[in-house]
Amino acid sequence: SSAIYELRDFLYDRVYESEEIKREFIKAKKILEDLYAYFLEHTDEVSKDTPSENKADRHRVVCDFIAGMTDGFALLTFERLFMPQEWQPL
Repeated sequence: SSAIYELRDFLYDRVYESEEIKREFIKAKKILEDLYAYFLEHTDEVSKDTPSENKADRHRVVCDFIAGMTDGFALLTFERLFMPQEWQPL
């Protein structure tokens, strides 16, 4: 029906092909890639039991760790690790 086509067009214009949404996906991808690279180098921060000599295990542990993060925790972790901190008076 006509309403279904209107809804489809609306969703494509405002959601699926939205420039704002595309920019957010690019930011999210960057955050996840940076977290992955960081924790791959610092697996001790993920799990004390990660066998560092087994590369496949390290990748899996890091993937599982990041997959278990909420959006908010991932953002806070990214900010803590990569964003400059405000200077504190001595």
